Amino acid sequence: MIKLSRLSTVKNLTRLALGGTLGATLIITASKPSEAAVLSYQIITDTPSEFRGFFILDNSYDAGSTSNTIGNNWKVSATETFSLIPGKPTGQAVTLTTTHQKAPHGEGPNVHPDLIFARFENSHGTQQFKHESHFNIRTYNYAITANPITWRLDVHLVHTPEPTSVLSLFALGTLGAGATLKRKLKPSKSTEKETTKVG
Repeated sequence: MIKLSRLSTVKNLTRLALGGTLGATLIITASKPSEAAVLSYQIITDTPSEFRGFFILDNSYDAGSTSNTIGNNWKVSATETFSLIPGKPTGQAVTLTTTHQKAPHGEGPNVHPDLIFARFENSHGTQQFKHESHFNIRTYNYAITANPITWRLDVHLVHTPEPTSVLSLFALGTLGAGATLKRKLKPSKSTEKETTKVG
């Protein structure tokens, strides 16, 4: 062990002597492990019914880089992969995976199918995924940013209410509208009767 460490020290000192600052930089860089594609992330909202957040990815490709899984009520991860993207040849890609951990109605975890993006192509859209008797809606935007050049993957997840609650809200709205119309119609009828008596 001691002989090996001394040997590596001699090699490093030789590199420093030959290469100066450049040699030192190369040694430091080589000692770092390969970093994951996700440089940073931010959670804006994480409730049982909604998730808003984004990932910042670097501008280089590192297949098999580790994914960051974020969130509590929702679990969201972005990973650099090498995959077959629908409609495109096999190539560099970013995979987005989302799992609904804590639904408002007590359902268990619900893993949505992965979304795969071409590594250097802008992409945005909305998808719905069946979750028991209702839907989870996933909206995404994957685009390049400037200064510095990175890629930002925005994610917005929404857990839609139960159909029964939607119907009850609709029914209440209809009753309210009907009551308002009745109130408006009553005064107009009384004024019509008064005008006919005078004539």
